[in-house]
Amino acid sequence: YVQLSDEFGTVAVVALHDIEKVDGLWDYEGDPECKCSKVDGVNSMFWKRSDNVICMVVGNRSYDELHTIIRAMCPKN
Repeated sequence: YVQLSDEFGTVAVVALHDIEKVDGLWDYEGDPECKCSKVDGVNSMFWKRSDNVICMVVGNRSYDELHTIIRAMCPKN
């Protein structure tokens, strides 16, 4: 778990080890590696790393903003 902050507020990034599946996700348009959801009514996005760890970023941001954060941390090759 890591908490990131900027002038727009905080975003939490969580690595979920030993998790096989997260239900209730829908596709993020434009990036099939990312899935969208809500956690307690707050936007969240999930992706699976190459080592099969599922990661989540959650914060009071749009899905596009969350996706930008994900790609800053994990650029596509």
